[in-house]
This record gives sequence, C-alpha cells and structure tokens, in this order.
Amino acid sequence: MDSVTPAPLYADEKNRFEAAKMCYQQHVALLSTMTRFDLQIITGYLSIQFLVVGWAAKPPLPAATRLGLSLVDLALLLVAFVLLLMSRWRRKEVAGVVWKLNDALGFAVEGVYLGGRTVQRNEPVHYWWPWYVLAMISSASEVALIIWWPR
Repeated sequence: MDSVTPAPLYADEKNRFEAAKMCYQQHVALLSTMTRFDLQIITGYLSIQFLVVGWAAKPPLPAATRLGLSLVDLALLLVAFVLLLMSRWRRKEVAGVVWKLNDALGFAVEGVYLGGRTVQRNEPVHYWWPWYVLAMISSASEVALIIWWPR
C-alpha cells in the first residue's frame, strides 16, 4: 500500500498568507503581554523598595539589621535586573520576527495598503530597558542611603 504524503501547508498561497497572519497576530500579542510583564516587574520592585524604606526609616537600626536589609535589597535588584534582561533579549527576538513578517506581508512596501506610503514605520525601535535600569539603580541607591545614613 502506497502512502501519500500530503503537500505542506505553505505550498498553497492562501495557507501561506493565513499562516503568516496567524504568526503575526501571535507575536504582536506576545509583545503586548511582555510589556505588561515588564511593567509588573518594575512596579513590584519599586513597591517592595517603598516597604524596605518605610521599615528602614525607623531609627536606630543595628548594624546587622542594616546589613541584612542591604543584602535583601541587593538580591531583589539582581532578580529584577535578570528578569528584565531576559525579557529584553526575548523582546528583541520577537520584534525581529514581527519586522520580518511586516516585510513578508508587504507592510514595508509603498502603495500596497496606503497610497504612496508604507504601513510600517521606518524609524528605530525605542525600548524601555534603559529607563527601567535607571529607575532600579536610583531606587536601590536611595534605599542604601536611607539604610546607611548616620543618624
């Protein structure tokens, strides 16, 4: 008995377009979810910073307590930093797929969808990464000042 191998889905023009469209929608939704996740990380980190500062502002703190708070704060900074760093790498990967799909769907070609213009912006992509890092470092520095400032 002969087994017939069906033609791959991408062999048909309509299936290729539907597959590209589905992939595009999934990656755009993933970028949105990743943005929400990044915001949850940074707001959670800053909220915990406020709690640490509120507790550390009560004078006087023994040296062991100050050291413990500093180590906890450093650990939180490192965890938030690594989570955002991994998210940044994944975001670049997902954004690259979206840009390739933009090209495949003709979003970068003038006049395909809009008369004389492209749908895709030809501007550089701006990521929030440097601002997140700046907020975390400044927050950690302020907490360290509050913990170790002589009273």
